[in-house]
Amino acid sequence: MEVVEQNIADTVAAEETYARLDALLRTAVDAIITISDRGIIETVNPAAERMFDRPATALTGQNISILMPKRFAMHHDRWVSGETLSVEKVLGRTREISGLRSDGSEFPIELALSSADIQGRRIFTGIIRDVSQRRAAEKELKRHHDLLEQRVAERTAELEAANRDLEFARDQLQRTNEKLEQLVRVDELTGIANRRALRERLRSEWDRMQREQRPLCVMICDVDYFKKYNDTYGHPAGDVCLCRVSEAMQHCFQRATEFVARHGGEEFAVVMSGADLDEGRQRAETLLQEIRSLQIDNAGAGKMLTISVGVASVVPDRSKSLGKLVAAADAALYRAKEAGRDRVETAAYRAD
Repeated sequence: MEVVEQNIADTVAAEETYARLDALLRTAVDAIITISDRGIIETVNPAAERMFDRPATALTGQNISILMPKRFAMHHDRWVSGETLSVEKVLGRTREISGLRSDGSEFPIELALSSADIQGRRIFTGIIRDVSQRRAAEKELKRHHDLLEQRVAERTAELEAANRDLEFARDQLQRTNEKLEQLVRVDELTGIANRRALRERLRSEWDRMQREQRPLCVMICDVDYFKKYNDTYGHPAGDVCLCRVSEAMQHCFQRATEFVARHGGEEFAVVMSGADLDEGRQRAETLLQEIRSLQIDNAGAGKMLTISVGVASVVPDRSKSLGKLVAAADAALYRAKEAGRDRVETAAYRAD
């Protein structure tokens, strides 16, 4: 009798656990899809049905590639078979690709992939988030941040006796602040400083070099024939290319007085405090060699991938302007492009 009662209790507990899990999947905001090791969709939650505008009956039993544009679907099929990338390299990491709705429209998604071995089979679980409303999400994140600060301030007295709750709130606040800081100052694709961070660094170093009466050097770098690269290999490959270029630049400029940022598109910038024009040119030539050594094919341009660099330097004072220094570097970059690319050009600061 005791064994029977225990079995009944275990069955009830299992059913309750399943009900909780089912409720979690049904109420989750993010799309949750489970996939077999052959890339076949096994289950989807209601959020996935809404996100991809397809009912579960039209998704289960299909290859996951039906939810991706062709350029991603072909890559995914090779990935599942292990031809291009081992599964372990993407598990536990968030990657951004494009999703495909039933009407053929594309939209950007973030995919986090995990796996588990269940009854001798390997099952993959994908948690998918629609990020097409990135700016709205940022505002919402800021709103939650302000709300959290307000609640912490209002309830500090009450939470003195509940240290665990207070520690949790502080941890949540710290994570929110870190996300906000990353959103406003870090380039989302390459992970290096973005244009806003570049402007802040330029202003602070201009003021510092003016006080110390030392030169400030600016480089503007542009990937040559990048549009042809994208047209030939596709935008995902172009994103990978930009990441490799940014890594090479960080490798070249590692000193505390040097700062690398993405200026926009395929343009990058380097700020070198205390460097005159000659040193700036020498370091830029080294960067050109570093990019060449990557040996990235650019078949659309009929050559290996290269960059062009414009360099300008000046000792700041009240009669000079930071904007004109950046404009001089930009003009030098234009001359490098006009002169055939894959080269360094310098520019003297012009007061007029």
